[in-house]
Amino acid sequence: MDRFVGAGVVWLTAFNSIGVIVAVVWLATLGRWATLGLGLVAAVVGAFAIGLALLPGLALATAAARSLERHHNSRAFLCTALSLLSTYVVIAAWSLASIGYFAGPAHAIGEALPLFLFGYVVATAPLSFLAIQEDERRGTGSRITLISSQIATAVGIAVVLIARDVKLGLAVFGLLMGTGYLGQLLFAQQRVIEATR
Repeated sequence: MDRFVGAGVVWLTAFNSIGVIVAVVWLATLGRWATLGLGLVAAVVGAFAIGLALLPGLALATAAARSLERHHNSRAFLCTALSLLSTYVVIAAWSLASIGYFAGPAHAIGEALPLFLFGYVVATAPLSFLAIQEDERRGTGSRITLISSQIATAVGIAVVLIARDVKLGLAVFGLLMGTGYLGQLLFAQQRVIEATR
């Protein structure tokens, strides 16, 4: 599992790096300097804001670990489920707010593409930073959340651009985030089972 997640992170990092360059050059060509400046501020401030918003989930994760040490597996699973739910809600809200703010004013496809791409960059950059910070301490969990949010955001944007249907894009985003949540919850439950053997 760790190798699969690691490979996903490598591919998404490459995509994100190219996305940053393309979005910045494209928006600079369009003269959208205020958008670029605001996006930079939002990405930096967003990392701190998201970090604060994730604190309740971190408290629940700590409670899950303590419950597991005391062999209260049901309580550990419940705390883990609530912790992950809190994390996914915060990340989904940040992603949707970023995309909505930066891509909302777009009227023509030539303007929508770079704005959606830039919104994606602003949405995922703080999450990548936080995942790297957490990865140094804990491991695979944050990378799974990061991959889920990046895929859900990218596919949701693609659906909106191709189908020109925001509601469908939101539904796809929600479905993919929900799938990521359930997958990560199953992964966490497997870790609990392994820890109790």
